[in-house]
Formats: sequence, structure tokens, C-alpha cells
Amino acid sequence: MEIKKVITAEYFGSYCSYRGIEFTDKDDNEINIRMSYDDYLELESQIISKCNHIRSSRKEELESKLEKLSEEKEESCN
Repeated sequence: MEIKKVITAEYFGSYCSYRGIEFTDKDDNEINIRMSYDDYLELESQIISKCNHIRSSRKEELESKLEKLSEEKEESCN
């Protein structure tokens, strides 16, 4: 049988050292994760992918809002 712990915390800060990454939550609790250089490269890939997805979604939302404002402006001018 495998025992698994799941910890949920709100992100407050982080620090990357040569040996790993440290996360701190808003209550000043710390989570330390040992990481190799390859682990960092894998994490980089995942973070870049997630950030690109967020930027794309925000761009789509902004374009939709701008289109709606443009349509409202046209209607008010008529």
C-alpha cells in the first residue's frame, strides 16, 4: 500500500537554489523539493507551456472585449 500526502497552500513566494526549489505560503510555511538540473529543465518546459496558455487565453478575452466595445460604440453612433 502506498501512502500519499496532498498539501494545498496559497503561493506566496519561491526560491531556486542549486539543490532544489523552496516554496513559501502566506502563513510562512515552507515546502522544500530537491531537484536535479534535469528536473529544473522539465519544470521550465511545463511553466513555459502554462504561461503561453495563460497569455493566449487572456489575449482571446481581450480581443473579445474590444470587439464588444467596438460593436457597442457603433450602435451608439447610429
